[in-house]
Amino acid sequence: MKKYYLLSILAVILGFSLSSAAQNKVNFVWDNPDAVRIFEGSMESEALPISAGATSYELTYSPGSFFICPGEGYVITKLSVEGSPQNQSVGKNYTYGQQTSIYLGSSHNGKTITIETKKLEDDGVLNLNVINGAEYVTATLQGSWKDADNINYEYARTIDLSDGTQEIKYPTAYIKEMTISLRKGLLDEIHSVKKNGETVAGNSYMYTYDVYMKDIKSGDNIEVQVYEGDAPKAEKCIVTLDLAPGLEDCIMNIRDWKINEFVQPVDGKVEVLRGTDLQLNFNEGYTFTKFTVGDEDVTSTYNESAQKLRFNVTEDVTVKIEGTAIVYGDVEFTVYVMNPEGVLLTKEVYGSLANALDPEEGTPITSEITLPENSFTDKVGNITTYKGAVMTPENTRMFKIKVSERRPLAYLRPAIGLESVADQSPKCVQVDDNSQIPALFPMAQSRGKCLKVC
Repeated sequence: MKKYYLLSILAVILGFSLSSAAQNKVNFVWDNPDAVRIFEGSMESEALPISAGATSYELTYSPGSFFICPGEGYVITKLSVEGSPQNQSVGKNYTYGQQTSIYLGSSHNGKTITIETKKLEDDGVLNLNVINGAEYVTATLQGSWKDADNINYEYARTIDLSDGTQEIKYPTAYIKEMTISLRKGLLDEIHSVKKNGETVAGNSYMYTYDVYMKDIKSGDNIEVQVYEGDAPKAEKCIVTLDLAPGLEDCIMNIRDWKINEFVQPVDGKVEVLRGTDLQLNFNEGYTFTKFTVGDEDVTSTYNESAQKLRFNVTEDVTVKIEGTAIVYGDVEFTVYVMNPEGVLLTKEVYGSLANALDPEEGTPITSEITLPENSFTDKVGNITTYKGAVMTPENTRMFKIKVSERRPLAYLRPAIGLESVADQSPKCVQVDDNSQIPALFPMAQSRGKCLKVC
Protein backbone atom coordinates (compact mmCIF):
# COMPACT_ATOMS: atom_id res chain seq x y z
CA MET A 1 0.00 0.00 0.00
CA LYS A 2 1.31 3.44 -0.89
CA LYS A 3 1.31 6.11 1.82
CA TYR A 4 1.95 9.86 1.60
CA TYR A 5 3.53 11.98 4.28
CA LEU A 6 4.32 15.67 4.05
CA LEU A 7 7.89 15.70 5.28
CA SER A 8 9.56 18.97 4.41
CA ILE A 9 13.28 19.49 4.82
CA LEU A 10 14.23 23.10 4.15
CA ALA A 11 18.01 22.94 3.85
CA VAL A 12 20.36 25.87 3.42
CA ILE A 13 24.10 25.92 2.90
CA LEU A 14 24.44 29.64 2.27
CA GLY A 15 26.87 31.03 -0.27
CA PHE A 16 28.57 27.78 -1.27
CA SER A 17 28.47 25.56 -4.33
CA LEU A 18 30.51 22.61 -5.55
CA SER A 19 32.70 24.87 -7.64
CA SER A 20 33.71 26.87 -4.57
CA ALA A 21 34.67 23.87 -2.43
CA ALA A 22 37.84 24.35 -0.41
CA GLN A 23 40.79 22.13 -1.31
CA ASN A 24 42.51 20.54 1.67
CA LYS A 25 46.20 19.80 1.32
CA VAL A 26 48.70 18.16 3.65
CA ASN A 27 52.38 17.46 3.04
CA PHE A 28 54.03 14.18 4.09
CA VAL A 29 57.83 14.29 4.38
CA TRP A 30 60.30 11.54 5.38
CA ASP A 31 64.02 10.90 5.42
CA ASN A 32 64.75 7.77 3.35
CA PRO A 33 63.63 7.22 -0.27
CA ASP A 34 60.83 4.65 -0.66
CA ALA A 35 60.52 4.29 3.12
CA VAL A 36 56.81 5.16 3.42
CA ARG A 37 53.47 3.86 2.10
CA ILE A 38 50.20 5.81 2.44
CA PHE A 39 46.70 4.34 2.07
CA GLU A 40 43.40 6.22 1.83
CA GLY A 41 40.27 4.93 3.56
CA SER A 42 41.37 1.33 3.99
CA MET A 43 44.53 -0.74 3.89
CA GLU A 44 42.69 -3.08 1.56
CA SER A 45 42.98 -0.39 -1.12
CA GLU A 46 46.00 0.34 -3.29
CA ALA A 47 48.69 2.56 -1.77
CA LEU A 48 48.76 6.14 -3.01
CA PRO A 49 50.99 6.61 -6.10
CA ILE A 50 54.18 7.95 -4.52
CA SER A 51 56.99 8.33 -7.06
CA ALA A 52 59.95 5.97 -6.75
CA GLY A 53 62.78 7.53 -4.75
CA ALA A 54 60.52 10.25 -3.30
CA THR A 55 60.92 11.64 0.22
CA SER A 56 57.74 13.73 0.24
CA TYR A 57 54.16 13.62 -1.00
CA GLU A 58 51.62 16.44 -1.21
CA LEU A 59 48.12 15.08 -0.71
CA THR A 60 44.91 16.84 -1.77
CA TYR A 61 42.14 15.28 0.28
CA SER A 62 38.59 15.30 1.53
CA PRO A 63 38.28 14.64 5.29
CA GLY A 64 38.73 10.96 6.09
CA SER A 65 41.05 8.28 7.46
CA PHE A 66 44.53 7.63 6.08
CA PHE A 67 46.97 4.85 6.99
CA ILE A 68 50.76 5.12 7.05
CA CYS A 69 53.05 2.08 6.80
CA PRO A 70 56.80 1.67 6.27
CA GLY A 71 58.16 0.77 2.86
CA GLU A 72 59.79 -2.61 2.21
CA GLY A 73 62.84 -3.04 4.46
CA TYR A 74 62.15 -0.01 6.71
CA VAL A 75 60.78 0.72 10.15
CA ILE A 76 59.06 3.93 11.34
CA THR A 77 60.78 5.33 14.44
CA LYS A 78 58.92 8.63 14.80
CA LEU A 79 55.80 10.26 13.38
CA SER A 80 54.76 13.82 14.17
CA VAL A 81 51.91 15.99 12.96
CA GLU A 82 52.53 19.74 12.79
CA GLY A 83 50.62 21.44 15.59
CA SER A 84 50.12 18.25 17.60
CA PRO A 85 51.49 18.39 21.18
CA GLN A 86 52.99 14.87 20.96
CA ASN A 87 54.19 12.30 18.45
CA GLN A 88 51.84 9.60 17.20
CA SER A 89 52.13 5.96 18.27
CA VAL A 90 52.66 3.29 15.60
CA GLY A 91 51.20 -0.22 15.94
CA LYS A 92 52.20 -3.54 14.40
CA ASN A 93 50.95 -4.92 11.11
CA TYR A 94 51.77 -8.47 9.98
CA THR A 95 51.72 -7.53 6.29
CA TYR A 96 53.66 -4.26 6.29
CA GLY A 97 55.39 -4.47 9.67
CA GLN A 98 53.75 -1.36 11.11
CA GLN A 99 50.73 0.87 10.67
CA THR A 100 49.20 4.00 12.11
CA SER A 101 46.02 5.82 11.14
CA ILE A 102 45.30 9.54 11.02
CA TYR A 103 41.94 11.19 10.48
CA LEU A 104 42.68 14.19 8.30
CA GLY A 105 40.12 16.92 8.85
CA SER A 106 39.97 20.54 7.80
CA SER A 107 42.24 21.45 10.75
CA HIS A 108 45.11 19.59 9.04
CA ASN A 109 44.87 21.74 5.91
CA GLY A 110 48.31 23.18 5.11
CA LYS A 111 50.07 21.12 7.80
CA THR A 112 53.13 18.86 7.48
CA ILE A 113 53.36 15.28 8.72
CA THR A 114 56.96 14.24 9.37
CA ILE A 115 58.01 10.58 9.40
CA GLU A 116 61.41 9.32 10.58
CA THR A 117 62.52 5.86 9.44
CA LYS A 118 65.46 3.48 9.65
CA LYS A 119 66.69 0.76 7.34
CA LEU A 120 66.08 -2.68 8.84
CA GLU A 121 69.11 -4.86 9.48
CA ASP A 122 68.39 -8.59 9.83
CA ASP A 123 71.32 -9.23 12.15
CA GLY A 124 69.80 -12.09 14.20
CA VAL A 125 69.12 -15.76 13.39
CA LEU A 126 66.65 -18.23 14.94
CA ASN A 127 67.13 -21.94 14.28
CA LEU A 128 63.68 -23.39 13.69
CA ASN A 129 62.87 -27.09 13.33
CA VAL A 130 59.28 -28.04 12.46
CA ILE A 131 59.01 -31.80 13.01
CA ASN A 132 55.55 -31.98 11.42
CA GLY A 133 52.40 -29.97 10.75
CA ALA A 134 53.78 -26.74 9.30
CA GLU A 135 50.59 -26.36 7.26
CA TYR A 136 48.51 -26.26 10.47
CA VAL A 137 50.33 -23.37 12.19
CA THR A 138 51.51 -19.81 11.61
CA ALA A 139 54.52 -18.08 13.14
CA THR A 140 54.94 -14.39 13.85
CA LEU A 141 57.74 -12.23 15.24
CA GLN A 142 57.01 -8.99 17.05
CA GLY A 143 58.41 -6.38 19.37
CA SER A 144 57.56 -3.05 21.00
CA TRP A 145 59.44 -0.07 22.42
CA LYS A 146 58.92 3.49 23.62
CA ASP A 147 60.66 6.64 22.50
CA ALA A 148 62.03 9.39 24.73
CA ASP A 149 58.54 10.90 25.03
CA ASN A 150 57.03 7.56 26.14
CA ILE A 151 55.23 7.06 22.80
CA ASN A 152 54.68 3.40 21.96
CA TYR A 153 55.94 1.75 18.76
CA GLU A 154 55.49 -1.83 17.53
CA TYR A 155 56.86 -3.93 14.69
CA ALA A 156 55.92 -7.42 13.45
CA ARG A 157 56.39 -9.85 10.59
CA THR A 158 54.97 -13.23 9.54
CA ILE A 159 57.21 -16.24 8.85
CA ASP A 160 56.56 -18.74 6.06
CA LEU A 161 56.92 -22.18 7.66
CA SER A 162 57.77 -25.55 6.16
CA ASP A 163 58.48 -28.94 7.71
CA GLY A 164 62.17 -29.44 8.53
CA THR A 165 64.90 -27.04 9.66
CA GLN A 166 65.23 -23.44 8.56
CA GLU A 167 67.04 -20.28 9.63
CA ILE A 168 64.88 -17.26 10.42
CA LYS A 169 66.69 -13.95 10.06
CA TYR A 170 65.32 -10.93 11.88
CA PRO A 171 66.23 -7.42 13.16
CA THR A 172 67.21 -7.82 16.82
CA ALA A 173 66.67 -4.11 17.54
CA TYR A 174 62.92 -4.35 16.91
CA ILE A 175 61.90 -7.99 17.45
CA LYS A 176 61.96 -9.63 20.90
CA GLU A 177 59.05 -12.12 20.82
CA MET A 178 57.77 -15.07 18.79
CA THR A 179 54.29 -16.67 18.61
CA ILE A 180 53.32 -20.04 17.11
CA SER A 181 49.56 -20.20 16.45
CA LEU A 182 47.21 -22.89 15.22
CA ARG A 183 45.32 -22.16 12.06
CA LYS A 184 41.65 -22.01 12.89
CA GLY A 185 39.38 -24.96 13.21
CA LEU A 186 41.20 -28.24 12.57
CA LEU A 187 43.13 -28.96 15.81
CA ASP A 188 42.54 -28.04 19.43
CA GLU A 189 46.18 -27.64 20.49
CA ILE A 190 49.83 -27.89 19.43
CA HIS A 191 51.50 -31.06 20.72
CA SER A 192 54.73 -29.32 21.80
CA VAL A 193 56.94 -26.28 21.29
CA LYS A 194 60.43 -26.21 22.78
CA LYS A 195 62.84 -23.32 23.12
CA ASN A 196 66.45 -24.39 23.66
CA GLY A 197 65.22 -27.81 24.79
CA GLU A 198 62.63 -26.55 27.29
CA THR A 199 58.90 -26.97 26.67
CA VAL A 200 56.95 -23.72 26.35
CA ALA A 201 53.34 -23.88 27.59
CA GLY A 202 50.54 -22.97 25.20
CA ASN A 203 47.44 -20.87 25.81
CA SER A 204 43.98 -21.83 24.63
CA TYR A 205 41.55 -19.05 23.75
CA MET A 206 37.97 -19.22 22.55
CA TYR A 207 38.91 -19.94 18.93
CA THR A 208 42.72 -20.11 18.93
CA TYR A 209 45.68 -21.83 20.52
CA ASP A 210 48.98 -19.93 20.80
CA VAL A 211 52.46 -20.62 22.13
CA TYR A 212 54.12 -17.33 23.07
CA MET A 213 57.88 -16.93 23.61
CA LYS A 214 59.30 -13.70 24.97
CA ASP A 215 62.91 -12.57 25.15
CA ILE A 216 64.02 -14.50 22.09
CA LYS A 217 67.69 -14.08 21.24
CA SER A 218 69.79 -14.68 18.18
CA GLY A 219 70.98 -18.31 18.17
CA ASP A 220 67.91 -19.70 19.98
CA ASN A 221 66.76 -23.15 18.87
CA ILE A 222 62.99 -23.53 18.41
CA GLU A 223 61.39 -26.97 17.89
CA VAL A 224 57.73 -27.36 16.88
CA GLN A 225 55.79 -30.64 16.78
CA VAL A 226 52.17 -29.98 15.87
CA TYR A 227 50.76 -33.52 16.31
CA GLU A 228 51.64 -37.06 17.41
CA GLY A 229 51.07 -40.06 15.20
CA ASP A 230 49.26 -39.74 11.89
CA ALA A 231 48.43 -36.37 10.41
CA PRO A 232 44.92 -35.16 11.32
CA LYS A 233 42.29 -35.27 8.61
CA ALA A 234 39.65 -32.65 8.11
CA GLU A 235 36.14 -34.09 8.41
CA LYS A 236 33.87 -31.77 6.48
CA CYS A 237 30.11 -31.49 6.19
CA ILE A 238 27.90 -29.88 3.56
CA VAL A 239 25.02 -27.67 4.71
CA THR A 240 22.41 -27.16 1.99
CA LEU A 241 20.10 -24.14 2.23
CA ASP A 242 16.52 -24.76 1.09
CA LEU A 243 14.71 -21.40 0.98
CA ALA A 244 11.01 -21.01 0.29
CA PRO A 245 10.06 -18.87 -2.75
CA GLY A 246 10.44 -15.18 -1.97
CA LEU A 247 13.16 -15.79 0.65
CA GLU A 248 16.08 -15.82 -1.80
CA ASP A 249 17.63 -12.70 -0.21
CA CYS A 250 16.61 -13.27 3.41
CA ILE A 251 20.08 -14.32 4.69
CA MET A 252 22.40 -11.41 5.47
CA ASN A 253 25.48 -13.49 6.32
CA ILE A 254 26.59 -16.85 7.76
CA ARG A 255 29.06 -17.25 10.62
CA ASP A 256 31.13 -20.38 11.24
CA TRP A 257 31.86 -20.29 14.96
CA LYS A 258 34.48 -23.07 14.86
CA ILE A 259 36.81 -20.83 12.85
CA ASN A 260 35.13 -17.58 14.02
CA GLU A 261 34.71 -16.28 10.48
CA PHE A 262 31.94 -15.45 8.04
CA VAL A 263 31.56 -17.98 5.21
CA GLN A 264 29.95 -17.64 1.80
CA PRO A 265 27.53 -20.19 0.34
CA VAL A 266 28.28 -21.55 -3.13
CA ASP A 267 25.25 -22.70 -5.13
CA GLY A 268 23.22 -22.71 -1.92
CA LYS A 269 25.70 -24.90 -0.03
CA VAL A 270 28.19 -24.19 2.78
CA GLU A 271 31.15 -26.47 3.57
CA VAL A 272 32.16 -26.56 7.26
CA LEU A 273 34.20 -28.72 9.61
CA ARG A 274 32.28 -31.37 11.51
CA GLY A 275 31.25 -30.10 14.94
CA THR A 276 30.98 -26.44 14.04
CA ASP A 277 28.21 -24.15 15.25
CA LEU A 278 26.76 -22.42 12.20
CA GLN A 279 24.80 -19.18 12.61
CA LEU A 280 22.46 -17.72 10.00
CA ASN A 281 21.93 -13.96 10.35
CA PHE A 282 18.85 -12.64 8.57
CA ASN A 283 17.91 -9.38 6.92
CA GLU A 284 14.96 -7.27 8.02
CA GLY A 285 11.74 -7.48 6.07
CA TYR A 286 10.80 -11.15 6.46
CA THR A 287 8.37 -13.20 8.53
CA PHE A 288 9.56 -16.75 9.25
CA THR A 289 7.16 -19.55 10.10
CA LYS A 290 9.36 -22.65 10.35
CA PHE A 291 13.01 -23.71 10.48
CA THR A 292 14.04 -27.35 9.95
CA VAL A 293 17.58 -28.76 10.26
CA GLY A 294 17.56 -32.23 8.78
CA ASP A 295 14.48 -33.88 10.29
CA GLU A 296 14.43 -31.66 13.39
CA ASP A 297 12.10 -28.69 13.79
CA VAL A 298 14.27 -25.97 15.37
CA THR A 299 11.81 -23.08 15.02
CA SER A 300 11.78 -22.55 18.80
CA THR A 301 15.53 -21.82 18.77
CA TYR A 302 15.19 -18.91 16.32
CA ASN A 303 16.12 -15.63 18.03
CA GLU A 304 13.57 -13.26 16.53
CA SER A 305 14.83 -10.09 18.21
CA ALA A 306 18.39 -10.70 16.98
CA GLN A 307 17.19 -12.25 13.70
CA LYS A 308 19.52 -15.25 13.92
CA LEU A 309 19.42 -19.05 13.96
CA ARG A 310 22.32 -21.09 15.40
CA PHE A 311 22.75 -24.88 15.20
CA ASN A 312 25.47 -27.53 15.40
CA VAL A 313 26.59 -29.46 12.31
CA THR A 314 27.64 -33.12 12.73
CA GLU A 315 26.76 -34.46 9.27
CA ASP A 316 25.64 -33.40 5.81
CA VAL A 317 22.31 -31.69 6.37
CA THR A 318 19.62 -29.60 4.67
CA VAL A 319 18.30 -26.47 6.39
CA LYS A 320 14.77 -25.64 5.28
CA ILE A 321 13.49 -22.12 5.87
CA GLU A 322 9.81 -21.23 5.44
CA GLY A 323 8.17 -17.82 5.55
CA THR A 324 7.29 -14.77 3.47
CA ALA A 325 8.77 -11.41 2.56
CA ILE A 326 6.99 -8.40 4.04
CA VAL A 327 5.54 -6.08 1.38
CA TYR A 328 6.20 -2.44 2.22
CA GLY A 329 4.51 0.61 0.82
CA ASP A 330 6.18 3.91 -0.06
CA VAL A 331 6.64 7.07 1.94
CA GLU A 332 6.92 10.30 -0.01
CA PHE A 333 9.19 13.10 1.20
CA THR A 334 8.68 16.68 0.13
CA VAL A 335 12.03 18.43 0.38
CA TYR A 336 12.75 22.13 -0.09
CA VAL A 337 16.41 23.00 -0.58
CA MET A 338 18.16 26.34 -0.93
CA ASN A 339 21.27 26.05 -3.14
CA PRO A 340 20.76 22.32 -3.83
CA GLU A 341 24.21 22.00 -5.41
CA GLY A 342 25.63 22.30 -1.89
CA VAL A 343 23.54 19.52 -0.34
CA LEU A 344 23.91 15.75 -0.30
CA LEU A 345 20.66 14.14 0.82
CA THR A 346 20.55 10.37 1.13
CA LYS A 347 17.62 8.17 2.00
CA GLU A 348 17.01 5.08 4.14
CA VAL A 349 20.67 4.23 4.91
CA TYR A 350 23.07 6.60 6.67
CA GLY A 351 26.54 6.83 5.15
CA SER A 352 25.47 6.30 1.55
CA LEU A 353 26.88 8.73 -1.02
CA ALA A 354 23.97 8.26 -3.44
CA ASN A 355 22.41 11.71 -3.71
CA ALA A 356 18.61 11.61 -3.81
CA LEU A 357 18.58 15.20 -5.09
CA ASP A 358 19.08 16.08 -8.74
CA PRO A 359 19.33 19.91 -8.80
CA GLU A 360 18.03 19.95 -12.37
CA GLU A 361 14.85 18.04 -11.48
CA GLY A 362 13.64 20.17 -8.60
CA THR A 363 10.73 22.58 -9.03
CA PRO A 364 11.25 26.28 -8.08
CA ILE A 365 9.01 27.34 -5.21
CA THR A 366 6.31 29.87 -6.05
CA SER A 367 6.52 32.08 -2.97
CA GLU A 368 8.99 32.99 -0.26
CA ILE A 369 9.40 30.82 2.84
CA THR A 370 10.65 32.54 5.99
CA LEU A 371 12.30 30.48 8.70
CA PRO A 372 12.67 32.23 12.08
CA GLU A 373 15.65 32.02 14.41
CA ASN A 374 15.30 29.30 17.03
CA SER A 375 17.28 27.38 19.64
CA PHE A 376 17.67 23.82 20.78
CA THR A 377 18.60 22.54 24.24
CA ASP A 378 20.00 19.01 24.38
CA LYS A 379 19.67 16.49 27.22
CA VAL A 380 22.68 17.83 29.13
CA GLY A 381 21.65 21.48 28.83
CA ASN A 382 23.80 22.65 25.90
CA ILE A 383 22.03 25.33 23.86
CA THR A 384 22.48 25.72 20.11
CA THR A 385 20.96 28.73 18.33
CA TYR A 386 20.18 28.71 14.62
CA LYS A 387 19.72 31.88 12.61
CA GLY A 388 16.75 32.23 10.31
CA ALA A 389 16.69 32.54 6.53
CA VAL A 390 14.42 33.49 3.65
CA MET A 391 13.99 31.01 0.81
CA THR A 392 12.98 32.52 -2.54
CA PRO A 393 11.89 31.17 -5.95
CA GLU A 394 15.32 32.17 -7.26
CA ASN A 395 17.40 30.04 -4.87
CA THR A 396 15.11 27.25 -3.62
CA ARG A 397 13.71 24.14 -5.29
CA MET A 398 11.16 21.57 -4.17
CA PHE A 399 11.86 17.83 -4.58
CA LYS A 400 9.63 14.76 -4.23
CA ILE A 401 11.51 11.73 -2.90
CA LYS A 402 10.06 8.27 -2.36
CA VAL A 403 11.51 5.79 0.12
CA SER A 404 10.39 2.44 1.45
CA GLU A 405 8.03 2.47 4.43
CA ARG A 406 10.42 -0.07 5.95
CA ARG A 407 12.89 2.69 6.78
CA PRO A 408 11.43 6.17 6.11
CA LEU A 409 14.54 8.19 6.88
CA ALA A 410 16.44 11.02 5.23
CA TYR A 411 19.99 12.14 6.00
CA LEU A 412 21.44 15.55 5.23
CA ARG A 413 25.10 16.51 4.87
CA PRO A 414 27.26 18.91 2.81
CA ALA A 415 27.85 17.92 -0.78
CA ILE A 416 31.08 16.06 -1.45
CA GLY A 417 33.93 18.56 -1.45
CA LEU A 418 32.20 20.98 0.93
CA GLU A 419 32.87 19.07 4.18
CA SER A 420 35.67 21.43 5.23
CA VAL A 421 34.03 24.74 4.31
CA ALA A 422 33.85 27.03 7.33
CA ASP A 423 30.45 27.88 8.84
CA GLN A 424 28.74 25.08 6.94
CA SER A 425 26.27 24.03 9.65
CA PRO A 426 22.51 24.70 9.45
CA LYS A 427 21.28 28.09 10.56
CA CYS A 428 17.96 26.90 11.97
CA VAL A 429 16.04 23.76 12.80
CA GLN A 430 12.28 23.53 13.34
CA VAL A 431 9.72 20.73 13.40
CA ASP A 432 6.09 21.04 12.29
CA ASP A 433 4.76 20.52 15.83
CA ASN A 434 6.99 23.41 17.02
CA SER A 435 9.22 21.08 19.04
CA GLN A 436 12.91 21.61 18.43
CA ILE A 437 15.59 19.06 17.63
CA PRO A 438 19.33 19.17 17.04
CA ALA A 439 20.56 19.44 13.47
CA LEU A 440 22.85 16.43 13.97
CA PHE A 441 24.85 17.88 11.11
CA PRO A 442 26.27 16.43 8.93
CA MET A 443 23.29 14.17 9.60
CA ALA A 444 19.72 15.45 9.87
CA GLN A 445 17.38 12.52 10.41
CA SER A 446 13.61 12.71 9.96
CA ARG A 447 10.84 10.23 10.58
CA GLY A 448 7.34 11.29 9.64
CA LYS A 449 7.62 14.94 10.67
CA CYS A 450 8.00 18.22 8.87
CA LEU A 451 11.64 19.10 9.52
CA LYS A 452 12.89 22.51 8.49
CA VAL A 453 16.63 23.07 8.37
CA CYS A 454 18.28 26.21 7.10
